[in-house]
Amino acid sequence: MYNRPAIFDTDTSSQENLSELDSHLDSSLAASTEQEQKHTFTQQLRLFNGRFSSESPLRCILAPFVLFMYPATIWAFLFQGTFITWGISVSIILAQVFAAPPFNFDAAQLGYMYSAPFLGALLSYFVAGIFSDSAAKYMAKRNNNIYEPEFRILLVIPVAIISLPGIYAFGAAAEAHTHWIVPSICYGLLTFGVVMSCTATFSYVLDAHRDISVEMMVSLLLLKNFWAFGSTFFVNDWVVAQGPKKVFFIIGGIQSAVCAVSVAMYIGGKVQRNAVRRWNPLMRAGLYPKALEAEKMGGVG
Repeated sequence: MYNRPAIFDTDTSSQENLSELDSHLDSSLAASTEQEQKHTFTQQLRLFNGRFSSESPLRCILAPFVLFMYPATIWAFLFQGTFITWGISVSIILAQVFAAPPFNFDAAQLGYMYSAPFLGALLSYFVAGIFSDSAAKYMAKRNNNIYEPEFRILLVIPVAIISLPGIYAFGAAAEAHTHWIVPSICYGLLTFGVVMSCTATFSYVLDAHRDISVEMMVSLLLLKNFWAFGSTFFVNDWVVAQGPKKVFFIIGGIQSAVCAVSVAMYIGGKVQRNAVRRWNPLMRAGLYPKALEAEKMGGVG
């Protein structure tokens, strides 16, 4: 991680410091060429290489928990965290469903079930980036060439069209004991949505809350991992009790509701961003980044 001086963060600066930036840039470039030295191979193998943040360790630990109350964090968790959890859930029950009769799959055959998910994820990596950027540019052009972070939420559309049917179909195909390629393809459609949801949420968080994007990423990962870890304790018993069809129909209903909530997030995104910046819970808790806090108070940073 490279920590550049706050004066270079012109996208989060509250005032124009262009003349000072020019002079600072000349001196910084000269200093960086003298100070920055490539580490040797032995130095790169060190287990600890110092801290890469100028903030206090306590602030770095506590700040993500305060961000749990931010609407962007909640939406990103609901959209990305749940999708990832359902993907993990499929992998958890795969042996439970397909190693039993009538499939009786061995370890190698269970591995073949991941062929379609691998291709789905690979395809989504390319489609997500292209669609996200092209949709944002198109919407910005229609919005008088003004870009808004909510344009990233449009990735919900291909997720709803492609991945939601995959969730429902996987449960139905698994319970109907169709040919193994059918649930594998459905799993691939679900994996397509997992990657898409990551692209949509990470892009939105980075664009909507640039100043605290690192803390918000950590907050999102915490919520997602808490939820995914908890699911491992009940998914298998849930499938035994109600069968894969009913389980994944319920999961599909939950994910459909999350996609519907994304519409409200798209419409009210600007309002909630303005409210968060005015109220600023992180600053009220004394956990806002010190350099950015000085900038907001009128300092140079």
